[in-house]
Amino acid sequence: NILLSDSTTDEKVTSATDNGTVISVITEIDENQAAEYAELQSEIYRAGDTVRVKYQFDSRTLALISCEDELIHTDGTTSNLGKSTVTYGIGRSDEINQMLERAKPTADIRTLTVVLDPNTENEKVFTKAVRKGDVFSFICPDGYELYSDEECTVPYVPDDSGDYSKHVLLFAAKVS
Repeated sequence: NILLSDSTTDEKVTSATDNGTVISVITEIDENQAAEYAELQSEIYRAGDTVRVKYQFDSRTLALISCEDELIHTDGTTSNLGKSTVTYGIGRSDEINQMLERAKPTADIRTLTVVLDPNTENEKVFTKAVRKGDVFSFICPDGYELYSDEECTVPYVPDDSGDYSKHVLLFAAKVS
């Protein structure tokens, strides 16, 4: 469950090798999860695509060395979704520390909530805490629109007053 950092991620190991120095593990996630992950990476997803993840671990310590993600298209082509390399034993720069501090606010926060398919059996609630003052944007799944009311009759209009301290509750429904 490393890829999406979510207990619902179901990575299937397709191969694992150990050359004595590096253990390489390759996993795949199914097309439903691949669609979600591709969207998070702003990558174009096509029906049937999957995601392959290549992990490398130190054979002796089992420490993660790197993680590389690829979107595998049904036509056999691939799109690189990024590679992360882990470095141990060095301090973080001030810039990285500030970025991490902003990413996990503990004070002066506001809550952003989107209810997808409200009042239906498919209803899902997504919540994110952000610092007051931070600007945000919502990206809806294809075919969905944002609304200000639970009945999904009043289209959402972003607040351009400059007051970014309020909690936000929005609703998203499919447009027919």
